[in-house]
Amino acid sequence: MTDTDPYLQCVTALMTAVRTLTTYFPKDYQVSFNHNDVNKGADNWFFCTPGAFPNTRLDGRQKIYQWQTDCDIYMRYATEEESIPKFIELRGAIVSLLHRPRVLKNIGVIRVSVATTNKLQQDISGPNPNFLIQAMVVTIEQIVSD
Repeated sequence: MTDTDPYLQCVTALMTAVRTLTTYFPKDYQVSFNHNDVNKGADNWFFCTPGAFPNTRLDGRQKIYQWQTDCDIYMRYATEEESIPKFIELRGAIVSLLHRPRVLKNIGVIRVSVATTNKLQQDISGPNPNFLIQAMVVTIEQIVSD
């Protein structure tokens, strides 16, 4: 991919935006493509994986792409009583950020939507998991000129 690749522009802007949530992601490496980075020891993670990308012809020279990025939020588990409210706060901060107007600016983005794809999970079943995890899909609608 080149830096003019439309999807790369969008996913880079997405990751850059999430990295501004420094209360949760104080280190850049906490927002990553690499799930193995979880071994670096931070409490919160946001992992991105390219997803589907339907498109629609807008006119003779432009298309609207709906770039989907499969994202996983990981939050280190302490206790259920402590961790669930913290997870809700973390997820809420991400959703709120991505719903801000023009959060991904100057690359033809017209809308960003966020949806979870499953319920909250644990990395290890039982009473003492390491992480709470929830998958979400971030869809970035972008106008791209041919």
